[in-house]
This record gives sequence, C-alpha cells and structure tokens, in this order.
Amino acid sequence: MAILSKKVLICAISIIWYIAAVSGCMLDIFKPVVSPDIIMHSGTYGTNGIYRMFHSYVSMITNVYYNGNLLKNIRLMDCEPRDVFVQTFQNSSICLIVITIMLIGNNDQAVQNYFITDGSGHRKASNRLRSMHIGSKVFLNVDVVSDQLHPFVVREKINDTTNIFSWSINAGKLTEDGIPIHLLKGKSEDYYISPITNVCYDPLDRSGKMTFIISHCTNVLYEPGGESLWLTISYGIQSKALSMTIPPVIDGIFRPDYIFSTSLYFQLLWELSDISNDITIDIDISNIDNVTPDVVILANLKRGLWLYTQYAVAPIRHHTYTTVKQVTAGVQTLYVTQDNEYVTHVEIFDHVKHGWRYVLVHIRNVKPLHEKENRNYTEHKKLYLRYPNREIVAYKDINDIWLEEYMDMLYNIDTRITTCETIDSDEIIDIATNQQQLIEP
Repeated sequence: MAILSKKVLICAISIIWYIAAVSGCMLDIFKPVVSPDIIMHSGTYGTNGIYRMFHSYVSMITNVYYNGNLLKNIRLMDCEPRDVFVQTFQNSSICLIVITIMLIGNNDQAVQNYFITDGSGHRKASNRLRSMHIGSKVFLNVDVVSDQLHPFVVREKINDTTNIFSWSINAGKLTEDGIPIHLLKGKSEDYYISPITNVCYDPLDRSGKMTFIISHCTNVLYEPGGESLWLTISYGIQSKALSMTIPPVIDGIFRPDYIFSTSLYFQLLWELSDISNDITIDIDISNIDNVTPDVVILANLKRGLWLYTQYAVAPIRHHTYTTVKQVTAGVQTLYVTQDNEYVTHVEIFDHVKHGWRYVLVHIRNVKPLHEKENRNYTEHKKLYLRYPNREIVAYKDINDIWLEEYMDMLYNIDTRITTCETIDSDEIIDIATNQQQLIEP
C-alpha cells in the first residue's frame, strides 16, 4: 500500500509539472478586459490610430482570439515556443494583429503571424501591409509612477543620491529581457515616448485627471512629483535636449508661464538671406496629438478649480523658420499671424465646475533692435472665450471687453480653492454676469 501511495504521489507530481510546463493564458484582443497575468502597453500612431502590445511574464500566451474567433493556437506549432508577444494596430474599423512567437534554442529566431480584421471577419496579412497601415511614427505611453514599461523603453536611475530617472527609447539590439528588438518592430517604424503621464503626480488627488505631456520625445529626465524635466525632442535625423518647467505655484497662487527655459531666437524676415526651409504649422486646440515635433503640449494640469493646458512652440531650431501660421479651434480660425509675428505658446484654462474655457494666444512682434534695447520684440496677447451651452463650439474675441479683469482672474488662480463653496458669492455673480454679456448678440 505504501509503494502504491508513493507511485500515486510521483504520478501526481509529474502531472503538475506537465500542466505547469504547458499551461498558458488566453487572450481575446476584442475584449476590453484581459487576463490579470497579461500586461498591456498602449500607444498611438498615424491619425487616431491606437497601438497595443500584450505580453505575459507569468505564463505564456497560448491562444489568441478576436471576438471569440481563434486566430492562433501556439500549442499546435511544430516548433517549441518560449515566449509570445501580440501587437495590435487599430484604426477606425480596421485592426492589424501581429503575433510574434519566440522559439527555443535560437535567440534570433521567431515566427510571425499577421491578421487583419475589418468588422466582418479576419484574414491573414503580411509584413508589407504592416508598413502600409502603420506608417513610420509610433508613440508609446510612459507612466512615470508605474513600473510597467513597454519592451522598447528603458528606465534607469541617474544616481543613488537623487530620485531622478531617465526613460528612453531603447537604441540597442535587445530588450532588457534579451529579446531581439528587430523581431518586434517594423523596419520603417520609429518609436517615441508620448504621452508622458502622471507628471506632477499627487496621490491625494481623486479627480481622475492625469497631467501629461505630448511630444516627439526619445528621452526624458524627471524626478516623479517634481516640476522640472529634460526632454530630448527628435525631428528628422536631428534631436535636441530641452529644459522644461511646469508653471509654478507661488504662495498658493498659480503663475502660468512659457514651459521652456531656452529662449526662442527671433529675427526679422527681411534680415534673412535664405528662408527656403521655412516650416509653417497650425495649432488646433480642439486636438491633443503628435502633429509636429515643433509643438509640445502640457495638458490637464489641475490647479484649484481649473485645468490648464499649454501648446508651446519648442525651441528646437531657429524660430524664424518655424512659424505658427494660425491658431484654430476645429473649423474656426482664432488668430492668423502677420509678417514678423510669432506665436510662442497658447494657454487654455478650463473651469472644472462651470465649463468656462478661455484661450490665450501669446504673440511676439519682431522689430529692429535699437542700441539701448535688450530685446528686439514686443509682446501682446489675444484672449478668447468659448460660448457656453452651444451645440456648435464657437469662440468669441474678448480683448476689448474686460481684458484686464479676466487676465487678473486667469493669472491669479488660487490653488487652495478646491470647491465652489469656498469662492465668494459676489465673485461668482460678477463672472457669470460678464459671461452672459459677452455672449449676447
């Protein structure tokens, strides 16, 4: 009887080992919730494209489904897999699915399966279709307070005396887990870190709003919770490191300011001999996306009862060659620059309770520099108010109506006020009265 019990025990242990060896997790790409063993990394590409990567460090993904339809059963392969990565590129109703299966015995060998879905079903695709569908730029979401990183992103602590970290796009051949990067990315694809989320993270904030930065960034230096960053912006074959500062709070009052410490260099157009490389850009405040490397967006900075967003022209090249032609809000044009005018940044103030939105455009007008002057430009601003409660979003120029009063309100936001009950009732009445007068025909 004892011998039989020992045989049963050995058999049971063998079965457990076998199950552990072949066990895995299932992934249905269509479902919004995946297995807790699977980590999902997200990003964007192209116009409104959504990128995701699925990978498990606990147990290998063994079955891949799309809306209940089996795409791949890894267990039925002739060769022996050691790891599986699943990437999806979703744009409108079309979803490109890339299943990369790493093989045992050869670190540089993998099997890739491509599928495309269009809502009516799925079919096999190819690497060529991947290049056509995705394009070149893919932006990876990096959360500065999370330990979960996309395999293409490397995080390092600068030294033991500070809490400053570096996040960068892996420029090597292998991920930190030893996976060859070329097996996971397309030949024509360039990867960037954007958005950078949970900047100025406050664990006590329950608003659900994350402050984030949108840019063509390949490296960021930051101390989580701090207000200063170094961003390396990539443009073409070049890159430039910029010092960026979150607008400060001084004695409880929010003081908005241009986020870059590097000054923009201005020069009169007629002083230049060659402007053939002129780059014109539009700033559309209805979108927060990676249209151009020349604009960096700081978004959702919560200060008191306001959410603050800034579209800043990045000083990565001679500013004369990078001109903001116009500032728009969807189909509506707010401001068009004139000769020798340059937009440095656009600020947006959203009231979280009442829905008020103010748009402030900062403009510099370049002029000849006289001997006693220390700068060759003058500054002015244009302020716009969004019409409230309208089906069609529209903005009104309010520069000639109570401009100083509204500027004083926007540039003196009390961050200690977190509920409308703490605001003086007369102040609310004055603001509401002015708002109503502004929108009356």
